Amino acid sequence: MNTVDKVLKIASDEVGYLEKSKVAYQKNPDIIFEKTAGAGNDNITKYGYEMNKIYPATMDKFSLWCDAFVDWCFYKAYGIATAKSLLNGGFDDYTVASCKMYEKHGALDKTPKIGDQVFFTKNGKSNGCYHTGIVYNVDSEYFYTIEGNTSNANTVVRNVVALQKRSTK
Repeated sequence: MNTVDKVLKIASDEVGYLEKSKVAYQKNPDIIFEKTAGAGNDNITKYGYEMNKIYPATMDKFSLWCDAFVDWCFYKAYGIATAKSLLNGGFDDYTVASCKMYEKHGALDKTPKIGDQVFFTKNGKSNGCYHTGIVYNVDSEYFYTIEGNTSNANTVVRNVVALQKRSTK
């Protein structure tokens, strides 16, 4: 399996994961490892939980989780050191900070390729980034992503409770 396929397999296997409710998590903390049980809208996920354990300085335990999901996929596929390198310097669950790492290394590109981390921005600049995902396919009209904390709508829908595949023009 090549390196891109490895991260895409991990990300694809997570499609359908639902964030957990605070009540469900308090009753049974292991619920975060279940795909759909304990669903809620409190930003409680295994992605934030596991990334916080290995990188607490910039990874919140429970918060908006689209970027934590991307970092988690790269970490699971490649280990800490290689994942940090591929993500242009480190882990951060704040999408603006992650986008700025790419910008600092001259790695922002407006032509998504399979396996890329893609950033959605409201102003075309890194300080306007508000969502992220992993590109799994590109055709002449769309790029297709796997995203955490979103829906399967064809527009960016932030801070909902699911991990989905989507297409974007």
